Amino acid sequence: MLHRGTKPGALYKGAYKPGKLYKGTQLVAGYADVSKAAPASWDGTYDDVMGVTATGRGKQDGTPTPTAPVPLVAAEGSLTASGRTGTTPTTVTLPTLRAIPGTDIRDTLAYIGGGQWQITRRVGVVQFAGTENWTIGGLKADKSDWYYQSPALADAVNTAVSDSACTHYPAAIISNNQTRQGCGVVWRTVRVRWGDPPDGADAWKEFLAAQAAAGTPMTVWYTLAAPTTETVTLGTLYSYPVQTTLDISGDFPSDVVGTCKTGI
Repeated sequence: MLHRGTKPGALYKGAYKPGKLYKGTQLVAGYADVSKAAPASWDGTYDDVMGVTATGRGKQDGTPTPTAPVPLVAAEGSLTASGRTGTTPTTVTLPTLRAIPGTDIRDTLAYIGGGQWQITRRVGVVQFAGTENWTIGGLKADKSDWYYQSPALADAVNTAVSDSACTHYPAAIISNNQTRQGCGVVWRTVRVRWGDPPDGADAWKEFLAAQAAAGTPMTVWYTLAAPTTETVTLGTLYSYPVQTTLDISGDFPSDVVGTCKTGI
């Protein structure tokens, strides 16, 4: 049995035994006999560490407002596979992997062998500079259900409700004939309602331009209508004699699971 943490797994006889690498800051597959010696030197490799998948994470530390935006933070970091003394570790730097906070909408990364990795994106990102063609929507005669509306996002979910997050406004479903305040993605457009009904969109565009100029552009993470995939070369993670350790590093790393092969 293989364990979370630094305790190695049970001793297996034979050539290779699949070993599970678990979530955590350090993942280990190997042998219960900790006295078993590794080779004095190691100038080759075992098979690649396979079945490694990294799942995106997202956080927002606080409730955003127009005067106090809160950044959206995505997972970043690196993976290092290493063995006992005499082996040379291998490290792969992971790409940015997002998750819409509070939801299961997440990017993923999977190792497919030979240094090749497949990224699956489920979270879209858009930043605004105030140059977009914003309009004002709403149906009530008193304009109380007004909202700013962006141009359509071609790859967003085309429904009345979808998961999203914004750096400058709390998440809300913004629709006609209601007065919720916040930001949401509705029918593929970003909608924002905050404060009293405006007189046109000029002041809104000026606000967006000022935020962009200050280095804090209004940014929205949204659900993609269909996942996109891309194969990238990030590098190879190897299995090692006797024991393989996979270390996950970074200030806000992805969740990682995987399998490797351990041999006598």
